Amino acid sequence: MYVSGDGVQCNELMNFGGHCSTYGCRFCLTKGKHRGDVKNKDGIANNDYNINLPSVFGDLVSFTSVAFHPIDEMHLFSNIAKDVFSMLSPKYNLHFKYCGKETDYPFELSNTSFTAIKKSMEGSRQLIPASCFKGSWLAMEPNNVKALYRSAEWLDWLLYCVPTLIVSQFDDTVVIDGFLNLVRGISLSLQFRITEDDIKQIDKSFNHWFQFIDKLISEKCISNCIYKVNMHQLNHITFIIKKCSILRCVSVRSMEREIGAYKKKMRSRVNAGENANNIMERTALFSFMRNTKMVNFDPTPPKLETDFVEHPSGNVDFGQLWAPFYQEFELTGNADNDCLIAGDLLTMKSFVSALKSYKKRFFSLPEPIHRIQINVESILPAGKLWQDSHVYSAAIFKQGLSKSIAKRGGEHVLFHSNHQTRRISQVTNWYVGRLLFFFEYAFDETSSFYAVLEVMKRHSAASHSPCIPTVVPYENNEEKKIVVINIADIVTVVGLLKMVTHSVNGKKVTYQDSSSLFVISPSTSFDEDMKKTAGKISNLC
Repeated sequence: MYVSGDGVQCNELMNFGGHCSTYGCRFCLTKGKHRGDVKNKDGIANNDYNINLPSVFGDLVSFTSVAFHPIDEMHLFSNIAKDVFSMLSPKYNLHFKYCGKETDYPFELSNTSFTAIKKSMEGSRQLIPASCFKGSWLAMEPNNVKALYRSAEWLDWLLYCVPTLIVSQFDDTVVIDGFLNLVRGISLSLQFRITEDDIKQIDKSFNHWFQFIDKLISEKCISNCIYKVNMHQLNHITFIIKKCSILRCVSVRSMEREIGAYKKKMRSRVNAGENANNIMERTALFSFMRNTKMVNFDPTPPKLETDFVEHPSGNVDFGQLWAPFYQEFELTGNADNDCLIAGDLLTMKSFVSALKSYKKRFFSLPEPIHRIQINVESILPAGKLWQDSHVYSAAIFKQGLSKSIAKRGGEHVLFHSNHQTRRISQVTNWYVGRLLFFFEYAFDETSSFYAVLEVMKRHSAASHSPCIPTVVPYENNEEKKIVVINIADIVTVVGLLKMVTHSVNGKKVTYQDSSSLFVISPSTSFDEDMKKTAGKISNLC
């Protein structure tokens, strides 16, 4: 059991003096340092360590440690994102500079760099799926971004823009490595599944960040005011994970929407507290009657949905094909058929070739592709796939949407594929592709769900960090590579970030789009060396 809230509310629940007190952290006994021993239960239950009154929860059996009031990830990390932005912005970073040595400040970004970042975000917005990335991805305005961004925007900016668009503006590898470790520690902390190795990586990343900051402070390059309470509490992330659970489970993020719903219902300009109590009481009463079925609020029975197809294996955990379904077409074994299929997204020739290539990879067939035989069946393209509690949308589905709805991304995914090496061993590589449609097919009487993708031309990792994957798409005038994969090989939906570079010639500034795109994931922290496992197009043939 635990009672959570944002930092301010948790301080009030604990009757804690706050971060301006002698002991400014509610978790440890630190006096002006960022490391210390964890406070014990008795000090909180009684009156110690700047805790003004005994806690009302002190007599509970479940009250075992300071973890009874855990860290809220949304408020903590969004506040850290604001601090990072203040460190970088010329408008706000003055109080982070060491007095008398302002020219040695290592985090200075010019207005030209911020313009390049703004152009990158503007060009990337259409490649970021709104269903997975909760921020609006509006372009950053250095002068008014603090008023423009919500917590969701700040989190997306910290997790995805800082390790890609921001750090690439620096030349100092030490600064780049410091920011990458900060973001990697936060990214690992926000995963829905955290292993013991992940906890070690979190501690390692945050320790590297603190050592980096400590060195800059000792060299008088930055002010020690960078150690605000939010930055300090990164030391206690793994402690909360071990004592409570992963941060996603103890977060108060879900309460924000409920608070917003109650705000809309409140109309009273006087006695607002009574108005809120009446709304909460009425809502609880209706919920009780609905849950206990004392009153039937839905007299008409719900309409059964039949616009989906269960997985052929019968296992409900293996995914479903969802409507809309599109015009069925007959698969032919003729590899020279150039007729367009599936909403004119590809030709029959490329689809047949992709099916044969998959069969060759899956069964490790030695013969060339043109000699491989496939079953002749009717193919029913589907626009959506449900798998692992996530809905994947394909390009064939987005064709029928209005431009205002379809302008955000969502059809790009990262997937794994095996290929056989000369040593007769199977090697797994990652690829990024654009989903075209889903379908059901049977190879040698074994039926399953598959996806057709338009795969990227090249796969690698960022020059400044091997844990950030990059891809290079095909040009519009180039022939695209079409592949077929099993839906089980899909790892995660991804967004793509365009990189805009700039060059200065006198007073003239030139901005140019880079050919490569950064790959970002809303739910997965990538491996430490993505370049090592990046796939080649030749291995998909």
